[in-house]
Amino acid sequence: MKKFFELVLKGFDGSSDATDHLILWVKTSFDMDELVGWLIEEGLYGDCESAVIHAVLNLPDVVDEPGLDFDLPLQAAEFKLRVSALCAQPIEMDQ
Repeated sequence: MKKFFELVLKGFDGSSDATDHLILWVKTSFDMDELVGWLIEEGLYGDCESAVIHAVLNLPDVVDEPGLDFDLPLQAAEFKLRVSALCAQPIEMDQ
C-alpha cells in the first residue's frame, strides 16, 4: 500500500505563501524510515552539505492523489530535477 509524505525543502517559510512551492507531496511504498534512508542515500536529506530537504512529514490521512508531485522511487530522476531547480542547487544524478 502506498503512503503519502510531505517533503519540506530548505528555504520554506510557513509565514509566507511565497515559498509554498518548496513543499512537495510524494507517494511511496516506503515507510517513513525507508524513505528517510533513501533520501539520505541520495544526498538530499540529513547532515550532508548537499541536503536540500529540511523535513519529512507523514500524511496518514491522505488516501487519494490530488496534488501529488511524485511517486518515489519510480520517479526519482524527475524528483531530483525538480528539487534541483527549486533549490537552485545541482543534485547529483545517477547514471
